Amino acid sequence: MAEVSLRNVCKSFGKVQAVKNLTLSCKDREFLALLGPSGCGKTTTLRMIVGLEVSSKGAIYIGDRLVNHLEPQQRDVAMVFETYGLYPHFTVYENMAYPLKIRKVSSEERQKRVRRIARILRIDDVLNRMPRQLSGGQKQRVGLGRALVREPAVTLMDEPISHLDAKLRHEMRGELKRIHRELGNTTIYVTHDQLEAVALADRIAVMRLGELQQLGHPDEIYSQPVNEFVAAFVGAPPINFIDCQVKSDKGRLFLRHDDFIKIPLADQQQERLSKLSLQTNEVRLGIRPQDIDISSHEDRSHCVQASIYITELFGDRLVVTAKIREVRFKIEMSPDLTVRIDQPIWLNFDKSKFHFFDPRTGLRII
Repeated sequence: MAEVSLRNVCKSFGKVQAVKNLTLSCKDREFLALLGPSGCGKTTTLRMIVGLEVSSKGAIYIGDRLVNHLEPQQRDVAMVFETYGLYPHFTVYENMAYPLKIRKVSSEERQKRVRRIARILRIDDVLNRMPRQLSGGQKQRVGLGRALVREPAVTLMDEPISHLDAKLRHEMRGELKRIHRELGNTTIYVTHDQLEAVALADRIAVMRLGELQQLGHPDEIYSQPVNEFVAAFVGAPPINFIDCQVKSDKGRLFLRHDDFIKIPLADQQQERLSKLSLQTNEVRLGIRPQDIDISSHEDRSHCVQASIYITELFGDRLVVTAKIREVRFKIEMSPDLTVRIDQPIWLNFDKSKFHFFDPRTGLRII
């Protein structure tokens, strides 16, 4: 296995900069997810690592080797694509063994490696079947097995399960995590699905418009987003934002939105905000749906009055949209609670979970 390191890597297609000065590393035996929306440069980054695209600038290292000018077959990297790419006239065994055959690995060694990986992937009972006889999940495992059987230094995966149905995606997420732990291979995984990234990765690199926004452990990305984009992209339902002014009343700071929303701050936030030299008193408050409670009884000292705008039931959770004039908040709550449209309610915010952003730059303040 090997570490992958990108240093100030750029990629341009004509006047379009797909990747901009990307500096990033995937540690030996780590599972790193590249997360971001379509067009953010994550697949281009993967293709530069494997050698299918040539970087316009910067250096790419696999282990201690500079690989910028090496052909894909010289980089000891395997790539798993979204499409299966199986040979329809080969059996499962022949599909998996083919990369070893063209590398002139002995028949005995081929059989040993294929059967080992097939056993790990739980497809050892379908080795004699043709691709047309397989389910979507089985085909995906064969495609993955064909990459892993080479025992590459690095495995790259480009949204390998995005086209599977929800049940299969859930199953394959668990299998991918188990396989990584069992084999310990260095893995870089591209996805636009933040649930996949959080569930699978040791660390997540969030990208936007070709630039790295934040690199960190999943809980760090979720609880300490560096800017509004990361805060909004990671988390479901998405985070709530509201533009506020920081005001003072008898030495105590509070947040005000126009004249109808007033939110007192916790002592810790009072202290931290008072130490900041804000150019203006404008801040953008972020609060996640899981950090808001609903009460049907008024408590003027802690709560903000609202009404139920819409409800969405997702089986194990109920997502409520509350309305305060033109302002709306998403709130996640237990499906056992009964609420109705237009019902008056009071919102209690977990002030320890507030996120503050600069509305001019989108960067996190505290």
